[in-house]
Amino acid sequence: MKRNILIFCIVALFSAQSFSQTIPITTTYYSKTDNGGIGRDKRTFYHLSNGKMRVVDEHYGTTTMNSGTLELIKTGFTENGHYFESFSESYNDLVKNGNRMVLYKIYYDKKGGKILLITEFKTNGNNLQMTEFYTNDGIETFE
Repeated sequence: MKRNILIFCIVALFSAQSFSQTIPITTTYYSKTDNGGIGRDKRTFYHLSNGKMRVVDEHYGTTTMNSGTLELIKTGFTENGHYFESFSESYNDLVKNGNRMVLYKIYYDKKGGKILLITEFKTNGNNLQMTEFYTNDGIETFE
């Protein structure tokens, strides 16, 4: 009986950690690619419980989703005091997907606060593309 309770507690502990690595459904209204300017671009980000990030382009109605499982790899604070979380697909996913990978860095106004900015990094072999997606609060903060 004690062993069953211990196993249940361990499973519950690890389940709680994986569920805490999610972001709320977030709509962004502006984007900026690499060294380009900022333009209107409405996207909705859904971080699903299976570790996938689904992104819907509200203008075209298209949906993209990363093929690997996102894992929380780093958290911290910027020089301006904004909290961030970085999510990456695993190395095994990188190998399986032929050096194609997606990473996300999500900036909040504070820990547990509102999302300001979602930065998406896509790799395809040696090519790296970075796109920043700003919420209304984020465009006011970073403009």
